[in-house]
Amino acid sequence: MLDYNGSPLYHLEQSFEACDRALLFGEVVGPGYFNDDNVGRVLDRIYEVGTHKIFSSISVAALQRFKLSTKHVHFDTTSVNLYGDYLSGEGEDAPFKITHGYSKDRRPDLKQFVLSLLCVGEDVPLVGKLEDGNASDKTINHRLLSEVARHMKVHGVEQEAFIYIADSAMVTEANLAQAGQKTQFITRLPATYSEHERVILNAITADRWEQIGRIAQTPATKNRPGASYRVSEESVTLYGNTYRVVVVHSSAHDKRPQQRLAARELNASLKASKRRPKRVSTRSSSVRQMPKWQAPR
Repeated sequence: MLDYNGSPLYHLEQSFEACDRALLFGEVVGPGYFNDDNVGRVLDRIYEVGTHKIFSSISVAALQRFKLSTKHVHFDTTSVNLYGDYLSGEGEDAPFKITHGYSKDRRPDLKQFVLSLLCVGEDVPLVGKLEDGNASDKTINHRLLSEVARHMKVHGVEQEAFIYIADSAMVTEANLAQAGQKTQFITRLPATYSEHERVILNAITADRWEQIGRIAQTPATKNRPGASYRVSEESVTLYGNTYRVVVVHSSAHDKRPQQRLAARELNASLKASKRRPKRVSTRSSSVRQMPKWQAPR
C-alpha cells in the first residue's frame, strides 16, 4: 500500500495514536483500528461507492454549511507527473489511464494523469475527477458543460444563476453549442481565431477605453508596483452566434515591448561591434604593408 507520493504506508497505528481522532471522526476510535487490513478494506469500499460521488457530496455539504457563493463556477485542469512503470490496465475497468500526454509541467518524458476541478466561492472544489493522461481540455469541457447545469440544479442552483469560467479550451464549435443561450460563461478567445486580432486592432484604433484601475488583491511593492487595467467592449461572431467580448489592456504590457525593443537594439549593437574590429584589423594590416616614405637625400 502506497501513499500519493509513492511511499509505503506503515506504522499506521502509531501515526493515528498521535492525532485527535475524536475531532477527525466525530467519536473516539482506538488506534488499533488503523491497521493495513482495515485501511485496505476501507479503500476498496470507497472505490466501490465512487470517489467522485463521495468527494462531491462532502463538497456540497461544506458549500451549504458555510454558505459559499455559487455565482462563479471555475473550471481548470492540471497534469500530475508520475515516475516508474505502470500497467496499461487492459482487461480491467480502470477509472483512468496513466499515459503520456500534454504536460503542463513541461515534462513530456513522464507519464501522467489529469486532475479536473470545478470550484466555487474562494476556490473551494465542488466536483473533482481524475482523467486519462492524454485527455483533452476541450473534450473535458464538453462533457462537463452537459453535467454542471444538472449537478448545480440538484443542489438548488439554476442554470441562469451561475457563470461558468474556463480557459480558452472552452471555445470550440461543439462546446459553444453545448453551452447554448442559457449558460453564461467567461473564457479567453484563442489567438487562432481571426476575430481575436480584429477586436484588438479595433480597440486600439478607436481608443475608447474604460479605466478600471488596479484590481490586484495583494498589496503593491517596490519591485512589483502592480498593474493598472483598462477595457474596451466589442462583439464577435462565432459559428453563427454573436458574443460579447472585452479587450483588456494592462499597463504592465507597455513595458514588455519596450524591453524587447531595447534587447533587439542591444543585440544588433553587439553584432555590429563584433564586425568592426575585423574591418579595422584588415585596414591596419594594409597600412603595415604599404611602403614607408623616405625623406629626400
